[in-house]
Amino acid sequence: MTSDQESLLATIAARPDDDLPRLVYADWLDERGANADVARAAFIREQIREWRNPEPWELSQAPRPSAAIAEQYRDTWLAALPEKQRPWVQFERGFVETLRPVKVRTGFLPLLEKPAGELATVRRLVIPGGNGMRGADYARIAASPGLARLRELVTEDNVQGPAVAVILASPHLTQLESLRCLGQVYNPWAVLAAPPPAPLRRLTLTPCGWTVVGMRNGIELDDIERSTLLRGLAELELRGQGTYMPDALGAICRGACLPQVERLAFALATGGPENIDPRIIGRMDLPRLRHLTVYYNGDADRLADALASNPRADRLEGFALNNSPLSLDALSRFVDSYALPGLKRLDVQVRGTPKPLCNYLLASDAPLRLDKLFVGWRRFNNRCGRRLKAKYGPRLQPHTDSQLDATLRRLGRA
Repeated sequence: MTSDQESLLATIAARPDDDLPRLVYADWLDERGANADVARAAFIREQIREWRNPEPWELSQAPRPSAAIAEQYRDTWLAALPEKQRPWVQFERGFVETLRPVKVRTGFLPLLEKPAGELATVRRLVIPGGNGMRGADYARIAASPGLARLRELVTEDNVQGPAVAVILASPHLTQLESLRCLGQVYNPWAVLAAPPPAPLRRLTLTPCGWTVVGMRNGIELDDIERSTLLRGLAELELRGQGTYMPDALGAICRGACLPQVERLAFALATGGPENIDPRIIGRMDLPRLRHLTVYYNGDADRLADALASNPRADRLEGFALNNSPLSLDALSRFVDSYALPGLKRLDVQVRGTPKPLCNYLLASDAPLRLDKLFVGWRRFNNRCGRRLKAKYGPRLQPHTDSQLDATLRRLGRA
C-alpha cells in the first residue's frame, strides 16, 4: 500500500459521513488503471448512487449493479483478510462498513484495534451467534480501544443482560449510536439500568420470554421508570411477546420515559397473564413519535381503530402492523377517514380474497396520498398488476413471496 493510498483511506475513515473523500479515492483508482482498481472505482460510485437513490431497488428487487462488481472482485480487494473472513464483511458506499468475524470469542479484537487497509472504515460490529462467549469475553471487549471506532454493535447470540451492560459502560464507546440485541437477553433489566453511552440513539432489545430459575426475564414498571438509557433514545424496538408487563408497556406509551423517541416497535401479547388490551394504542402519548410498528396476534381491526381514534396519532408518518391481517373494511376506514393526516407509509396485511382488495385500490384515490403502501397479497393476475402499477407506480409495494410481487417486479424491469 502506497503512502498516497494510506492517506486517502485515513481521510475516508476520519470522515465517514462524507462522500467526497470516497469519490476522490475512486478518481485515484481510475488513474492507476488496473482492472481491479477501475472496477473498484466504478463500485464506489455505484454504491454511493444506490445509497442516495434507494427507491428503484425497493420495488424491483433486482440485483443491484454494484453486487455483480463485488462478486467478481471481492477476493482481490480483500486479499489482506483471511479467506474465511471475506464473505462476512459488508460494503457500504464503496467501503467495508460491517465486520462479522468468523473467529469465536475475542479472537477478532486485533482486527478492530489495529485496522489496516480495508478494515479502517469498519463502523459496525456483528457478534455472531454460537460463538461460545462468556462474561469475561464481554469484559475484554469492553476494555478494547477498538470500540472507539464503532457506531453500531449487534449481538446475534443469546446473552446475559449484565454482560451487555458491561459493554455499554465501556469508556471507549464514544461514537456508539445503535445497539441491537437480536438474540434472547436474560435479565434484560440490566441493559435498561446501564449508564448509556452519550450518543446512543437506537436500541433493539429481545427480552427472554422463558421462565428461568434465578433470572428475572420480563421488563417491569420500575425498570422503565428508572432507566436513563431510554430517555435519550430516538428509536426503540422491543422484540418478542409476553416479555413485559402491561403496566411497563403503559409507561412506555405514556411517553414520560421516551421524550425523544421518533420510531417505536413493540409486541402486544394476547392471552395469559400478560394479556395487553390493544386499546392502549388509543392512549399513546409520545410527542415526537413519527413511526410505529406493532407485532400483534389478536384483533387487528380493533387495534387499527384504536390508533385512528388517538388524537396524538395525527403526527404519525409511518405505521406497520405485523402478524395479524386487517379486514378490507378496516383498511378502508383507516385510509379513507384521513384520521392520520400525516401518514405517508402504511405496511399491513389484508385478509380475504384478492379481488375485493384490487377493486378497492383501483376505485379509491385515498391511498394515493401515501408515499408507500405495503399490502399482503396472495395471488393477482397480470392484468390487475398492470392496472395497479399504472395507477400507483412505485408507491404501491407488495410483500415478498406473492404472485403480484413477481408481476410487479417484471413490470418494473420492463
